[in-house]
Amino acid sequence: MIETEGSEKVSSESINKCIEILKNNEAEEIWLANNKNEREKLWSARKGAHRLLQQLGKYTIESDVVVPLSILEVAVEKAYMIGKKYQLKTSCLGHFGDGNLHIVWGTNDDVYGKELLHKALDELNKWAISIGGAVSGEHGIGTHKKPYMRIQYGCVYELLLKIKRNIDPRCILSPGIIFDVEEIIFDRK
Repeated sequence: MIETEGSEKVSSESINKCIEILKNNEAEEIWLANNKNEREKLWSARKGAHRLLQQLGKYTIESDVVVPLSILEVAVEKAYMIGKKYQLKTSCLGHFGDGNLHIVWGTNDDVYGKELLHKALDELNKWAISIGGAVSGEHGIGTHKKPYMRIQYGCVYELLLKIKRNIDPRCILSPGIIFDVEEIIFDRK
């Protein structure tokens, strides 16, 4: 889905450029919303995508990473390569305009499925950090992605930790979010 903003003239020029790019890249279908009802209909289809993606397997995991726009295509390819490596069904969507890539992996493997999903996620997160990206633009930064914060922020993490310890030494403000409680209370340096 592509939306444009600006004056009617600017928006029209932008959408026409997008349509040209889609046609040049052999888009199978292009739907253009000409009014509010058509726009809402297209958005309802987009909002329903999440429910469909949960059908990729008995076990699914969804995550997002942020990458520089210059390598967004590489990131999509990387997500599919990781999925293939771990024999997972893969789907990518997201907010491509700001480099926020959402990945959903699924499997029906009852024995190793959950483990494979987490291995894939770990590999993608570490790769995103290694290329100058981030483990998340929206989801799980202070909870699910917490183990990656020290890796992603390096020495800045230590500064954030010092600030947290000074402002909230008993860790009563959002305990366990971003920092482990033990890290604040017991691991003082």
